[in-house]
Amino acid sequence: MRFKLLRNWRRVTVTLLVLAGGLHAYESFVLIDGPPSLGWFAWGWAPYSWCLLALLSVNGLPAAAGSASGLVMDLLGHYAVFINPTSSTAALVLLFIPVWNTLLFIPLPILLVRWILARKKK
Repeated sequence: MRFKLLRNWRRVTVTLLVLAGGLHAYESFVLIDGPPSLGWFAWGWAPYSWCLLALLSVNGLPAAAGSASGLVMDLLGHYAVFINPTSSTAALVLLFIPVWNTLLFIPLPILLVRWILARKKK
């Protein structure tokens, strides 16, 4: 039972990573004005490397938490830039969401869930 649960969290994480990759591919290759940009795609998806590192751990739950948190922030940024921009500087969100995802919104849930799991084992 435990092994199956671990596999399920890994599947959830992989699904979230694929959704994040799809969102960034859509933004970078379809919605962008001008030629498609592999650099913008890499910039937006780079914070998820934390999730890939966490996926190598014994339990996939921390990686799923980081992936979900990062994807929520990316969706909020997508909404603020492409669906309901409120000012001419709304596109700056595309610059700063990956920075905040790398520094805070992805590693913090990973560390928090790992800490909770470690305390639960004691």
